[in-house]
Parts: sequence; C-alpha cells; structure tokens
Amino acid sequence: LEILYEEVLVADLFQAGVDELGNPHSSATNVELTFQVEYTENYEGFWRSTAAFFGITMTMVGLVGLLRLYNWSRRNSQLPGDGQIDLAFIARGISYMLSTFSSVFFWFLFCYAAYFFVFFKMQDNVHLLLPTNREEYGSYNDYYPFVITLQVCFFGQVARMLEIVVRQSNVDVFFLDWEKPRGRIPSKRGDGTKSRFAPISIWRTLFMVNEYAEMQTYRRYSVELALILTATLLIGADLQFAATPTPNFRDLTPGTLNIVLRFFNTSFWFLLIVYGEITWKWAIQDRYFTEPPTHAFVDLATMAKTSVFILDEKYHGYYLHCRSQHEYADVSMLEISRQLQQEQQGLTTDRGLPGCPSKSLQTFEIYVTGEWKRQYNHIFRSMMTEELAGTGELDFFSKLFRRKGKPSSERLVKASRKLNAFLRGFVDQDTSNFPVSHREQTFLHRFLHTPPEMLNNKDSIFFPDTFYNYDKVLFYGETWNLILFNLLCVTTFDLWWDNTMLAIFATFLFDKFFVIMRTITGNANLSNKTLVDDRFMI
Repeated sequence: LEILYEEVLVADLFQAGVDELGNPHSSATNVELTFQVEYTENYEGFWRSTAAFFGITMTMVGLVGLLRLYNWSRRNSQLPGDGQIDLAFIARGISYMLSTFSSVFFWFLFCYAAYFFVFFKMQDNVHLLLPTNREEYGSYNDYYPFVITLQVCFFGQVARMLEIVVRQSNVDVFFLDWEKPRGRIPSKRGDGTKSRFAPISIWRTLFMVNEYAEMQTYRRYSVELALILTATLLIGADLQFAATPTPNFRDLTPGTLNIVLRFFNTSFWFLLIVYGEITWKWAIQDRYFTEPPTHAFVDLATMAKTSVFILDEKYHGYYLHCRSQHEYADVSMLEISRQLQQEQQGLTTDRGLPGCPSKSLQTFEIYVTGEWKRQYNHIFRSMMTEELAGTGELDFFSKLFRRKGKPSSERLVKASRKLNAFLRGFVDQDTSNFPVSHREQTFLHRFLHTPPEMLNNKDSIFFPDTFYNYDKVLFYGETWNLILFNLLCVTTFDLWWDNTMLAIFATFLFDKFFVIMRTITGNANLSNKTLVDDRFMI
C-alpha cells in the first residue's frame, strides 16, 4: 500500500509539469509543492481516563458550589422569610456554579496541557505523539472538548467578575468619627442662653472616604507589567514557538502552534510572572519598603480617629476599630508627631477594641443577630428616605450617573447622626440590648468559611481578622479571580484570533473595562451610603 501510494504521488508530481500530450510547459518547468506529514497515535485509552477524571472534577465542582451556596444562605438567613428560594437565590447559585467551574476546570485543563507539553516536548526518543487537530470533524475532533471547556471557563469567569463588581459596589460602608468636641461655644446672643458643643470638622471623614475609594481597585500585582513581560517572552523572545508540534522544547523554529501546547505555554509564563510579582511584594516590598494598603489604611484611619463599619451581606461584615487612644485627632502636624513618638515609646494604651482578648487587634469579622439587623434596617431606611426626599432620585442608576449632587438636608444629617450613634453604642456596648461575644475561629469557619449558627443566638459575634480579610470587599482580596480572569482572557482570545499580541492587548482593554466599572459604581455606592457628596470624591 505504501509503495502504491508513493507511485501515485510521483505520477501526480510528473503530471503537474506537462500538458495533455505529455509535452512540458515552458512556463511550468519548475513546480513548487509543499508536502507535510503529521504523525499521531491511538488515544482511545487516554480519552477513557480523561473522561473519568472529567467526571470526578464535575463532582468536585458540584460539591464546592453547593458548599458556597450553603454558606451564603446561612450568612443571609436569620429572620422569617430570609430562606426563600427567590430570583436572588437562583442567580447566586448559578454564579457560584459558573465561577467554581472556571476555577476548578482551569486546573483540569492546565494539568491536561502540562501532560502533553512535558511528555511530548521534553522527550529524547519519540514515544508520545499528539492528537491530530481535524477541525472539519466538528464535535468529533480530538481537540473539541478542550476548546469548549476553555470557552465555558472564560464566560464563567466573566460572570464571576460581574458578580464581584455588583457585590462590592453594594456593600454598606460607614465611617464612625470618634473625635470629641473641643468644649462649648456660648450663644451668639450673649444673653446667657444655653451654649452648644463646638462643631467637629468633617474633613477627616472626607479624607478617609477618598482613601477608601482609591483602595477599591488596588491589587497585589500589576496587570500591565504582567502583560508586557508575557508579550516580551512570548513574542520578543519567540517562546511562543515552544508550542509547535515538534518533540523538542528547545526548537523555537516558527511554525503552526498546537492549541493545547499553546495554552500551557502561555499559562505557565503568565502565572510565573504574576506570582513572581506577588512574591516580591509580599517578601520584599511590603516588608522593607512599603506596607500593604489594607494595613496602611487601618493605621491612617486610627490617626484620623475614624472607624469603619462594613456590611457586605445581610448579617455578615467587618469592623475596623480605628479609635485612637489620643484625646484629639484634628491637631497640628507637630502634635501628630508627638502622638506617634508616644506610641513608639509605649507611653499609650493599646489600639485594640475594649473587651477583646487581643489588646492590639483592630480588625474583626462580624456576624450580627436578626434583632440587631432589624433595628439597623429601621434607622438606615429612615436615612435613605430622607436622602431620596432631598434629592428626588429613585434608583441606583440615577445616583450612579449624577455628577453634581445637592447639599444634604438638615433632616438627613440628623438621620445619619442617629445611625452613627447606634453603631458607636453597639461597639462601646453602651446598652445590653445588643450584646457582643468575642470568639476564636473554628476549623469550619477558617477553612470552609462556614458561618456560625446564629438563629438562636442573642449575641453578635466578633471573630479576629488577623489576616485583614476585609479586603474581600476590594479587588485586593480577589487576587485569584483577577489572575484567572486575565489569564483566561489571554488564552481564549489567543484561541479565537491566533494572534498573541492582539490577545494581550484585548486582555488589557477588558481588564480596564472592569476597573472603570468598579470605580464608578463603587464611588456611587460610597457617596450614597456615607452621605459624602460626590463632588468631594476625587
């Protein structure tokens, strides 16, 4: 059969240069032909094993997704009617399943591609061949499951990014000012009528709100640097051609790229660069040159004597106790320097929350009771009613695109003060109506994020947040989701367009889109919840 095939091939080559009578063409004496051979092998056993691992991975996706949905349901179910299966519950379940699929199956694809890259590209004697990419076979193509799974991961992670932006842009954030009035001001009439407390400056709160707004889109790595270095290695150093279907990883001769090898090659270098950045920032930069933004924010808020109360879900949130032990925060630079020197010399008390076993701990993860949330909702709704009455705005999008706000009314300011007084009383435990219990985190809470049982609990629970996990309401705490989003953008765009530079540039633009969307919606939410006019947010 091989001899016959070769004879037919030679006949075709001979006939290509002559006319019907057998005479050679004067203009076709030299004929250029391209001959390509692609070797493969039988993969039936491999596909059976892959299908088994696929089933195991799908089971893992289901279990992890259900665990996340269960934890979310427990964090948001205490009062009657909270546990209903409504549209929000269904949307949350779909979002959790898609994002879990993306995270788990990315590693499935990565290991799948790594197998071929390592055992095919790094073999000395050829014993493993690649499957043949026959696009005309459609769903029967050996690469079809890989292509479909990669695209599902991409769209699932896009849905995850949308969910992150929506969730983080709807948290309740309040800044509690602990500054005391500097005495009393006598009546202007001078007739001995009742005096009033000296007003407290709002500028410290405005400053901290702006600092929080800037921190919303901070991340642990520079996506611009990661994409530039990835383009430099893959395109500038020709490392993209390490994904050609030749069994020699040192051979960088330009050629057609295999989609599986290309996925691993791009993912490997991108992950190496990004985690190199993160390691540098954690081990060197944040230890010897700078400080993590979440740590620096707590220190700055403490000097400003402004605590932060965050509720990211119905009964769950974070509290940053930034109540300075100094008498006043609105002082001169010289006085601030003296305060810092006193702290360095150990002449002041600890910054921690009174009643907490850890005297120096300032960050807490909190779970509040249903009764506490009912009282909070009552005050908060009255405040929002006053705001809507003062601005005439009816929905979030009106607030989102409004650039020039109206000054807060006197009734709105009083409602805001009432909410601040309620939160300060809760933190100081001035009343026994809403007691607080300090607990250490259990195994289930620390590793599985399972919330404590709160249905029959009369105490709100404060867990120590020693790792500053309040960054979950910021991009800073969604590092893996951001990395996975960037990486799936590069690899999926590369698959669609077969152009690495275009894929990297499109990834940069897509990332910027989410950053801008998070900034706009986050600032609108801050202005709405803190009652800080958006004209003061820069």
